[in-house]
Amino acid sequence: MILVLGASGHTGLAVTRALTARGAEVRAFVRDATTAESVGRAGAVEIAEGDLRDLAAVERAAAGCEGVFFIGPRFMPEEAQLGKAVIDIARRTGVRRFVFSGVYHPSIDALLNHRPKLAIEDHLYRTDLEFTVLQPSRFMHGPLVSGWTRVLAEGVYADAFSPDVRMAYVDYEDVAEVVAIAFTEQRLVRGTFELSAVGEYTAHDIAGRLTEALGRPVRAQQTALDEYGPAAQQGLLASPFAAEGFRRLREYYDAYGFRGGNGLVLQAILGREPTSLAAWIAGHLRAQRTP
Repeated sequence: MILVLGASGHTGLAVTRALTARGAEVRAFVRDATTAESVGRAGAVEIAEGDLRDLAAVERAAAGCEGVFFIGPRFMPEEAQLGKAVIDIARRTGVRRFVFSGVYHPSIDALLNHRPKLAIEDHLYRTDLEFTVLQPSRFMHGPLVSGWTRVLAEGVYADAFSPDVRMAYVDYEDVAEVVAIAFTEQRLVRGTFELSAVGEYTAHDIAGRLTEALGRPVRAQQTALDEYGPAAQQGLLASPFAAEGFRRLREYYDAYGFRGGNGLVLQAILGREPTSLAAWIAGHLRAQRTP
């Protein structure tokens, strides 16, 4: 039994599907019972309800599990403390394997959302758990899904960052497959892996691929942070910590981008080419057109 924390989110559902496809049983930890149907469709056989900050609820959910999957909440001030506490719970409850989905280049100190990931990694390395640390690059689904309405309605691909800087991307479905491999095979135990698709892309590059896929012009545009879906959703910008974090993120990305795009590690783990940005866009279009 694998405990998937945050199971009802995009990443949690992807991980649940990937684990189920490999024959693992998933206990889904969700904050809201109304999401039980979606995690059930993804393959979860058990559901535990609770807030991630309620450590007693997390400990009850971890009891009897062989593994725990953890990805930190977006821009939570206490993320480092929470991640360390979840690791300690895993140790106390007899969990054998712990998979942590962190962030690409956690050593970038200027980024507030990278610092807790590094602290969680450090804490995990001090345990005797069979750990696997994953460091995925920017998720393809983030800016594209949140901005899809404007792409279709206005022909505008709007991102919060300069359209001229290059960034590395990864399909989280590929990362979820790596998570499932980490739990169901031995070869990723006690390893730390940077995960990215091949190449770096500007927003102009992405707009060009959208133009090709849709058969009509799409242009790239930088948008205000309060109009940027991943920042504005769930009222994140109302938090001073999150607002400062996104401000720093924008400042850093506008200056340097998010460089990388070496797909060697992900290809070696998956045994195939990582999903390209063009393939992800084509797949998203097919999904949108399917009744």
